[in-house]
Amino acid sequence: MSEQQGRVVEFGSECSWLKPKEKSRSPSRRRKRDDRSAYPQEFFNVCSFSATSLDQVLNPLTEPSLCPRCQSSFSSNSLIIDTLQEKFWKCEYCGNLKTSTINEEDRPKEGECIDYVLEDPGDEVVKDKLFIYCVDISTSMTDSLPTIMEGIIEEIEALKEFPKTSAVVIGFSQNLIAVSTNVNTIDVESDLAQSGSDIADSLATTEEFNFVGLSQLSGNDQRCLGSALSLATNISKQFKQNTSGFSSIVVIANGLTNHGLGRIENIAQDETQHDPALEYYRSIGNQAAEIYTPISLLSLGELCNIEILSTFVSETGGLIDRIDINTFTKDNILRSIREKTKIVALDVQINLKISSIIRLRSSYESNLTFPYLTASSQHFWEYCFEDRNRNDTSPMPGYLPFQLQITHQKPSGGKYMRILVGSQMVTPERDECELYADIPLLGAFTIRNITNYCLAGKYHKASNYVSSQRKYLKRACNSVYRKELDQVLSKIDSLSKIISNERAQEKEEDSELTKIYKEKSGRRKSRSRSRSPTFRSLRILHREHDDKFALEIYKLKNFSANEIERVNPEDVEKVVQESFDKSSKTTGRKKRSRRSYSPRPYKRRRR
Repeated sequence: MSEQQGRVVEFGSECSWLKPKEKSRSPSRRRKRDDRSAYPQEFFNVCSFSATSLDQVLNPLTEPSLCPRCQSSFSSNSLIIDTLQEKFWKCEYCGNLKTSTINEEDRPKEGECIDYVLEDPGDEVVKDKLFIYCVDISTSMTDSLPTIMEGIIEEIEALKEFPKTSAVVIGFSQNLIAVSTNVNTIDVESDLAQSGSDIADSLATTEEFNFVGLSQLSGNDQRCLGSALSLATNISKQFKQNTSGFSSIVVIANGLTNHGLGRIENIAQDETQHDPALEYYRSIGNQAAEIYTPISLLSLGELCNIEILSTFVSETGGLIDRIDINTFTKDNILRSIREKTKIVALDVQINLKISSIIRLRSSYESNLTFPYLTASSQHFWEYCFEDRNRNDTSPMPGYLPFQLQITHQKPSGGKYMRILVGSQMVTPERDECELYADIPLLGAFTIRNITNYCLAGKYHKASNYVSSQRKYLKRACNSVYRKELDQVLSKIDSLSKIISNERAQEKEEDSELTKIYKEKSGRRKSRSRSRSPTFRSLRILHREHDDKFALEIYKLKNFSANEIERVNPEDVEKVVQESFDKSSKTTGRKKRSRRSYSPRPYKRRRR
């Protein structure tokens, strides 16, 4: 993980590429293969923000100096005009002039992150924390349950190092068995809200956890996952009312829910169950988000219907992953989820300030609001240059200023405004952007776009995007970033294989799904079935193959650049210095005559 993540605005490259306009070409001239305009203009023009260090207070100050017109803050990019009578601050975003008493000594340093204290936190208090594990204890888990319990016991033992920490294990099958300091058996038809309140009132720290009660977790072939989620949400709600603390829920499932609330086992035969099940799990996610509780899903099998269960995960900012039972305890998956889903900020408002000569793409917004952010949260923006008037002959600026204002509350108390500042050089040269390209960030941005296309059912567009971005990443990568590129391409290649298989299944004319689609739509043929809402809903309902596709897509939906192992910065500096040395040697050579550079005239081939 980079030390600067969460402290600066990160970019796809250290230079913003102003793509030169293509000159009109004669139809008799063939285009060169390695054309300088082969990239799209927005390939390098990506900025990002990571919420890794939002729970820390960096360089605290009392009051920000804001522009009265655009509300941007005074920063290292700001310009001070000193006249004989007074000083003015010229805003770099709107050009407004404001009288200023700030001296050059008080100017923030370049790349310095500042936290302005909006509300005094007072004496910081360590909040109580609750970790809830909902585990499938049906007969399908007979061989895997001992290993799962071993990993949960190790995690609860590790939680004893943290003060004011509690844990609850809920086993779900035909009934619910909740283990904390006591063992409670709960019927799925009972009042789960009252049962959750009773369990929350009797909680104690992990020092008093009843490990012996875990041996009572066993069941039959029924699974009541929906009821277990309802009980866990009610426990978290009452826990927050009692202690003002925070909770986290992890679900370990191995099969379809066929008992209790939110059952989805017979959803392929009875389509009327689809919308109620989807709405139920979405409501669970909304209730958990209101009390700042992320819910993560770990799939042990391949028949959990991830596409429906993912609704409560996406609503709460949790994670989705698949368990390899042979390496479950070795990989420390539960600890990794605990670290990644740690809440670092509450009631977050993000405002991005950019220069007037650039604009964000239509699918991105400069103002964002979130109930909370976790340690793994990362957000991207894609920008491009505004189209200039042909009569506009003014020179382009040498750099572009960027500013992120993040207003948030710390979990331990206090309200802050974090100011992150960045600046980008503007260059029409593609080589300069390639030299300083951030491959992990560009790769994470690419993977997220691929998953968004897949979730929208646009597999054809996703396939084309994979092939183009793969080519661009290879071209933009230097030899020193080869290790990072291999990690990115391995993720992209796995997505590409799954997309190809999904498209092949949809193109089968004799498949049962195509016959059902023809009966419902009344069409004999459809050239774009994957884009049809009717076909997409049928694909979810009547899916006969496993959940590998949905699991991989939702697993990489929130892929972050932090998950890629970065190279040593010293190696990067060596490559940059060598490239500059080569360019300096070539500049002293004698130029060839202009005639040697003229292309050969195009000759028509003989038939």
